[in-house]
Amino acid sequence: MLDSRDPLGSLKEHIAMEIAEAASQLGLKVDPTEIPVQKTPSRDVGHLGSPIGFKLAGRLKMSPEEVSKSVVDRLNLSSIPIAASASPARGFVNFRFDEPTLIRAIIDAASSPEFGRGDVLGGVVMVEHTSANPAHPLHVGSGRNAVIGDSYARMLRHAGRKVETHYLVNDSGNQTILMSYGFSKVTGEKPKGKIDHWFG
Repeated sequence: MLDSRDPLGSLKEHIAMEIAEAASQLGLKVDPTEIPVQKTPSRDVGHLGSPIGFKLAGRLKMSPEEVSKSVVDRLNLSSIPIAASASPARGFVNFRFDEPTLIRAIIDAASSPEFGRGDVLGGVVMVEHTSANPAHPLHVGSGRNAVIGDSYARMLRHAGRKVETHYLVNDSGNQTILMSYGFSKVTGEKPKGKIDHWFG
């Protein structure tokens, strides 16, 4: 089964572990985390591939092409979720997946409440957002920034981060001083129209 938090990463891990097992049958101990698995340059050759032939050729004293073929001959394809085929190609091992099953797996993963969730990470992320300028009128951007900022903070929390959100009141500094000074010079005049426009 694929990990709904990171289906692509999970699929790559399954492939790397199976390649490592095939390498062990050739007499090499290889750490799965050291086996690169990447998107192929063209879907004509497969969905994901690994240049394992080049990585192990020197240690096995074989050509990259021979290594990739030997690895494919020893793969247990049933151990890799949704894999339909594996083929050697010029030192690469390319994997093709059953596309209807792949699409269903992607939809299921994206529909899971765990999708995108990560392990709890150290440290604190501070997201400062909205922080409308008190010396100017409020506008639609103020509301937009509140939505964007809060959404970003929620995504970071879901991904495993500890997050603090901050709204800087920004009620000090030159702009506020100028507004306060200007207001102190206005006597006997009532605000006209929207008060934030009048002050701003």
